[in-house]
Amino acid sequence: MAAMELVAWMQLRVWSIWVMQGLGFGSEPADNLGSSEAMAWNAGRAFRKREQAKEEFHT
Repeated sequence: MAAMELVAWMQLRVWSIWVMQGLGFGSEPADNLGSSEAMAWNAGRAFRKREQAKEEFHT
């Protein structure tokens, strides 16, 4: 039981770090990212830019 909880906790940590990097908390994507990770990173970057443009337009 404890081993399963540890695995779930580690997966959550890895996922959280991946999400934070996708939201721009990391500076640039690493060179060793796979294609799906790079696509997610680029999608997050595009989303942030779009939201930033909306905020600038409304102010």
